[in-house]
Amino acid sequence: MKKGIILIFVGLITILFLVGCPGPQKVQLLITTESPVNLTEGNTQTIGFGTVPESATVEFSSDNEDVATVDANSGEITAIASGTTDIKVRASAAGYESVEKVITVNVTDYEISITYSPDPMVLEAGGQDGSITVNFPFTSNISFSNPVLTCSSSCVKIVPPILPLYEYNYSIVPQSAGNGVITVSATATIGSGDNTKVKTKTETINVTVN
Repeated sequence: MKKGIILIFVGLITILFLVGCPGPQKVQLLITTESPVNLTEGNTQTIGFGTVPESATVEFSSDNEDVATVDANSGEITAIASGTTDIKVRASAAGYESVEKVITVNVTDYEISITYSPDPMVLEAGGQDGSITVNFPFTSNISFSNPVLTCSSSCVKIVPPILPLYEYNYSIVPQSAGNGVITVSATATIGSGDNTKVKTKTETINVTVN
């Protein structure tokens, strides 16, 4: 009888011990970058984060590196091709339970835009200039050649921009009465090696000078 009571007592003590001693705490992981992250091909963005304890190790991985890659240590995302992927952020530390969070990344195709004013391009000799703008909407990892503008007529003069960056603004200066066609050709390249992509856009603009 006494032996049974002792066993019951030991069992109760064991249960109380297990209840009173929970497992290790989880690492606290705070992601300061909002999800989803929207990028254009060739752009980059670094995921912001904080942890408790501060000494926690944080690792990053991409579910689809054909869409976007991520530096395993720094969290810098590089957009590769249009599509959607998840970036997993995992934080771990000795004596703590690891935690993982997910950030969705949407990648869209990059575009070269060509706009002009006035539209249609009808100018007055000796009057106000027209304009053509070629825009490369990128912020990193992009190389591009200067757009080429040619005109089939001497009725206008094309004045190129000074120190262009991602946007080229050309002045179209009316010279004499006549008609012509301005051809605009622009090329941009992103990536390298097997991920190299080249995009070219060509537009023709009819111009009339009265």
